[in-house]
Amino acid sequence: MPPSGDRAVTSPIGKCPKAECAITVLVRDHAGAQNGVSNLKVEVLTNEKLIYDRKNTDREGVAEFKGIKKCDQTYEVRVTLEKTESDTYGWYTSKNQYALVPGGVDKFFLFELEQLVRPKFKVVREDDDKVIVPGVGVMFSNRTHFGLTKAGTGVAELEAGKPGVVPGKYGIQLQLTHALLDEFQNAFAPASVDFSDGKDTTVVIKLKPRPILKITALHDHFASGMEDWGLKYSIKHLQGKKVMLRVSSAHYADGVIYEKELTGGELTNGDDKVLPWDGKTTCKAGDLKDQWINPLYSPYKVSLAAETEEAKDEKEFSVQ
Repeated sequence: MPPSGDRAVTSPIGKCPKAECAITVLVRDHAGAQNGVSNLKVEVLTNEKLIYDRKNTDREGVAEFKGIKKCDQTYEVRVTLEKTESDTYGWYTSKNQYALVPGGVDKFFLFELEQLVRPKFKVVREDDDKVIVPGVGVMFSNRTHFGLTKAGTGVAELEAGKPGVVPGKYGIQLQLTHALLDEFQNAFAPASVDFSDGKDTTVVIKLKPRPILKITALHDHFASGMEDWGLKYSIKHLQGKKVMLRVSSAHYADGVIYEKELTGGELTNGDDKVLPWDGKTTCKAGDLKDQWINPLYSPYKVSLAAETEEAKDEKEFSVQ
């Protein structure tokens, strides 16, 4: 289906040797075959591209040119969309139409338009669709830009006065700042949208927050069994997920030395949250079973990891 960039469609009309000829033009909305489009400029031009006659379509979308006397030449019919019409309509019929008319035959010619659509895009968070995401650029794969989602509404739409788009299926591209890319992990869904029904739809795009799990503080050396190890962490968007804290050592052959699954409030969003531990092990075998970790197996490694998400952090520490 052709784009709506060109505003005029023309058609040469064949030679007519009768004393008088008539040309009738109907311009209608393709979606509603009975809906003629009124007040469009229709021109009949000569071979020399001179305007022979000009009329506007009536309320039925018809322009009639009767009593054309010079029937020994070819005439061209041109329908022009002015700015206000081209914002609303695009050509459904081909841009270049040709009607070869036998001599002496009056011509009826049909031009069809289709209403352009003006979709909107609202970007929200996947975990809470009441929270909008401003500053996201939205564009179609054909480079049609809808601008940035606005603060307050989260909606991106065509600028006022900019033509709509031809109904159909389009690929979507989102443009996110570096800060938004750090915050969201899924910035490219849905891959496409379908506006073939010609409706001005608002498409809701949900961005999935990127999970965050980071160890923000930890004593380099701590006295096991006598003090807390001072671990603090930041966590976001991992409620309901399985997150494990593990302590291990490359020098300890009997596996994980300490293990704990985060629960309840430990999984809620927050920064510099505290995970207390005094160094008492949970391992099932080896010299450290039911003991406190000691300098012999230093350095130790602590890891925080979400088992079903791409979120993990680890640090080394020693014991004195």
